[in-house]
Amino acid sequence: MIRNKLFSTVVAGLVASDTIADVNPENIASALVRVETEAYKNDYEEITFNELFPIINLNDRTATSFGYYYVTEAGKAQLSNPDGKIAWVDSFVGMKQAPLFDGNVGYKYTLKELERVGKLGTRLDSLKVETAISATLELAQEIAYFGDTKRGITGFFNNPDVPSVAPLAGAGGNTWALKTPKEILADINHLFATAYATTKQQEFKPNSKTTRLLLPTDKWSYIASTPLNDTSDTTILDFIVNKCPHLDSKENVVASAQIAEDTIRIFQKDKKKLAFYWGHTINFKAPQADDLMFKVPADFSIGGLALRKPLSCWDMGGL
Repeated sequence: MIRNKLFSTVVAGLVASDTIADVNPENIASALVRVETEAYKNDYEEITFNELFPIINLNDRTATSFGYYYVTEAGKAQLSNPDGKIAWVDSFVGMKQAPLFDGNVGYKYTLKELERVGKLGTRLDSLKVETAISATLELAQEIAYFGDTKRGITGFFNNPDVPSVAPLAGAGGNTWALKTPKEILADINHLFATAYATTKQQEFKPNSKTTRLLLPTDKWSYIASTPLNDTSDTTILDFIVNKCPHLDSKENVVASAQIAEDTIRIFQKDKKKLAFYWGHTINFKAPQADDLMFKVPADFSIGGLALRKPLSCWDMGGL
């Protein structure tokens, strides 16, 4: 769950903005600024994307794009041949760039509401600023998970570059509902083994703390609560973690309501391999008077999720 952690790490720049510095309780407009600081105290349990992904905040209000470097290596050494030819190898440093997209949100109070605050000496209800923050985080989460087709942003769950492995045949069928615990384990180990071998043992190394096995919620609930047999207290999940060399603990096995119901996914929670990018997090402006209303606009900038190493993420469908 994401509580103050999200706001101290991801949205650290929330009130580092153009707000009024001198907070005077008798100043009606200043009450709006006081509300902003109160937003740090609230929980946003529905926001979960930074539990899955590393978050990178560029904290740059002027940037229009972000980039990262990658290295491609080519060639292979050889034993010497009579012809004396050398096996030349090479490496290439490249840079990928992606655009940052500006966004905005805001909240407002009527003059009547502000007059009541000034008269009674009380604080404004923080619900409106909470809603503005929550709406921004919900948008960020939606983009992280599924991208934005209109703007050409690809999300975690609809990235076409993620390779897929077919499940093993089970005695009763290929879906987990028809498979035994050993057959479920065999599927998971087969997925890891394929990725490990394909990447020449560079990804999904045994017992890596960054490895994640992502399951649909119903599949996670089933293996986490179902014993191996009628006489055992060991759950299928305990059995899998104990027998799969690529899983360090049960904390590496994560439930997701967003992944397709017949699919499981393995990936590396490592910012060198994938990360969600903010250009800058939500930034509230000074309150603005507009007839009988005060408005507080805010802006932010989002780059989306960058899968920097596609072979650090693999799927198995048809389960």
